[in-house]
Amino acid sequence: MYIKERIVRHTSPEKAIAIAKTGDFILKFKDPMNLDSGLNGFIKNRMNEYNTNQELTDKGAILEFEWAGDFVELLSATEPPLPPNILIHQPPWRAHIRGPIDCNKLRLVSIKFSSAGAIDELIEYPWWIDFLPFGRAQVQRYIKFKFIKELRNTYMKEKRFIRFIVNETTL
Repeated sequence: MYIKERIVRHTSPEKAIAIAKTGDFILKFKDPMNLDSGLNGFIKNRMNEYNTNQELTDKGAILEFEWAGDFVELLSATEPPLPPNILIHQPPWRAHIRGPIDCNKLRLVSIKFSSAGAIDELIEYPWWIDFLPFGRAQVQRYIKFKFIKELRNTYMKEKRFIRFIVNETTL
């Protein structure tokens, strides 16, 4: 069945920024027999069906993707490999998409950072900011706002579609 759904994924601010800038989602596992080989998240309008108290490995940012493609619901355990290029709803644990995927099915639509300080270490502030006698917080806020706006423009104006990438360090 073909659907258009929003998927939310928790990740680190570093990974969220990298995905927004490049469109590349680096797979943690390349082996299709590994049931985590792909993108895990939650279908946004079905959050009440998931155990959202489960331990997440990366935190600090929430990515929201739009999926426009096939969908299947698996209510019981299944043997690997999961089918590629399909949004798989597996309550109560996750929604999952295993690669490879078609290049126009998964699009980044939003990034939210869990706290105002979540990206402070990732922003390059000018060297002179520490020498300001006053107004430092306002300048930092302005630079942070500008950074977030430019990041948002990167994935919104370009309609950033996501690619699954396997690299040499993938297990």
